Amino acid sequence: MINSNNLIKTIVRRFVSLPPQVRMEIAIKLLRWRDENNQPGEVNEESLLSFSGARPSFLARFWDEVEAAHADGLYTVNPFADRGAQVVLYAA
Repeated sequence: MINSNNLIKTIVRRFVSLPPQVRMEIAIKLLRWRDENNQPGEVNEESLLSFSGARPSFLARFWDEVEAAHADGLYTVNPFADRGAQVVLYAA
Protein backbone atom coordinates (compact mmCIF):
# COMPACT_ATOMS: atom_id res chain seq x y z
CA MET A 1 0.00 0.00 0.00
CA ILE A 2 1.31 3.43 -0.97
CA ASN A 3 0.39 6.59 0.92
CA SER A 4 -0.21 8.79 -2.10
CA ASN A 5 -0.62 12.00 -0.06
CA ASN A 6 3.13 12.42 0.39
CA LEU A 7 3.84 11.40 -3.20
CA ILE A 8 1.33 13.90 -4.57
CA LYS A 9 2.80 16.65 -2.40
CA THR A 10 6.27 15.75 -3.66
CA ILE A 11 5.36 15.92 -7.33
CA VAL A 12 3.34 19.13 -6.88
CA ARG A 13 6.31 20.80 -5.13
CA ARG A 14 8.58 19.71 -7.97
CA PHE A 15 6.10 20.97 -10.56
CA VAL A 16 5.75 24.37 -8.87
CA SER A 17 9.54 24.73 -8.66
CA LEU A 18 9.80 24.59 -12.47
CA PRO A 19 9.86 27.82 -14.51
CA PRO A 20 6.41 29.06 -15.60
CA GLN A 21 7.05 28.32 -19.29
CA VAL A 22 7.97 24.69 -18.51
CA ARG A 23 4.88 24.29 -16.30
CA MET A 24 2.71 25.59 -19.15
CA GLU A 25 4.32 23.14 -21.60
CA ILE A 26 3.65 20.24 -19.22
CA ALA A 27 0.03 21.35 -18.74
CA ILE A 28 -0.50 21.53 -22.50
CA LYS A 29 1.08 18.07 -23.00
CA LEU A 30 -1.19 16.59 -20.33
CA LEU A 31 -4.32 18.20 -21.79
CA ARG A 32 -3.47 16.87 -25.24
CA TRP A 33 -2.74 13.42 -23.78
CA ARG A 34 -6.08 13.43 -21.98
CA ASP A 35 -7.91 14.43 -25.16
CA GLU A 36 -6.10 11.80 -27.25
CA ASN A 37 -7.01 9.09 -24.77
CA ASN A 38 -10.66 10.18 -24.65
CA GLN A 39 -10.52 10.67 -20.93
CA PRO A 40 -13.39 12.61 -19.36
CA GLY A 41 -12.98 16.36 -18.97
CA GLU A 42 -13.36 16.36 -15.23
CA VAL A 43 -10.58 15.07 -13.04
CA ASN A 44 -11.71 12.89 -10.16
CA GLU A 45 -10.06 10.39 -7.84
CA GLU A 46 -10.83 7.48 -10.15
CA SER A 47 -9.27 9.11 -13.22
CA LEU A 48 -6.20 10.22 -11.27
CA LEU A 49 -5.46 6.80 -9.89
CA SER A 50 -6.79 4.46 -12.57
CA PHE A 51 -4.38 1.53 -12.42
CA SER A 52 -6.68 -0.72 -14.43
CA GLY A 53 -6.47 -1.02 -18.20
CA ALA A 54 -3.62 -0.29 -20.55
CA ARG A 55 -3.53 3.48 -20.06
CA PRO A 56 -1.29 5.00 -17.43
CA SER A 57 -3.01 7.06 -14.78
CA PHE A 58 -2.95 10.85 -14.97
CA LEU A 59 -0.62 10.97 -11.96
CA ALA A 60 1.78 8.51 -13.60
CA ARG A 61 1.97 10.69 -16.69
CA PHE A 62 2.25 13.87 -14.61
CA TRP A 63 5.10 12.34 -12.60
CA ASP A 64 6.96 11.35 -15.78
CA GLU A 65 6.59 14.80 -17.35
CA VAL A 66 7.72 16.69 -14.24
CA GLU A 67 10.71 14.42 -13.66
CA ALA A 68 11.74 14.67 -17.31
CA ALA A 69 11.64 18.47 -17.01
CA HIS A 70 13.83 18.40 -13.90
CA ALA A 71 16.32 15.92 -15.35
CA ASP A 72 18.19 15.79 -12.03
CA GLY A 73 17.50 12.10 -11.47
CA LEU A 74 16.25 12.73 -7.94
CA TYR A 75 13.08 10.64 -8.33
CA THR A 76 13.80 8.05 -11.00
CA VAL A 77 11.08 5.58 -9.97
CA ASN A 78 7.51 6.59 -10.78
CA PRO A 79 5.39 5.21 -7.90
CA PHE A 80 2.18 5.74 -9.86
CA ALA A 81 3.35 3.62 -12.81
CA ASP A 82 3.09 0.39 -10.82
CA ARG A 83 -0.27 -1.04 -11.80
CA GLY A 84 -0.12 -3.58 -9.00
CA ALA A 85 0.22 -0.96 -6.29
CA GLN A 86 -2.66 -0.16 -4.04
CA VAL A 87 -2.88 3.60 -3.59
CA VAL A 88 -4.76 5.07 -0.67
CA LEU A 89 -5.83 8.70 -0.57
CA TYR A 90 -6.09 10.19 2.89
CA ALA A 91 -8.24 13.20 3.56
CA ALA A 92 -6.12 16.23 4.36
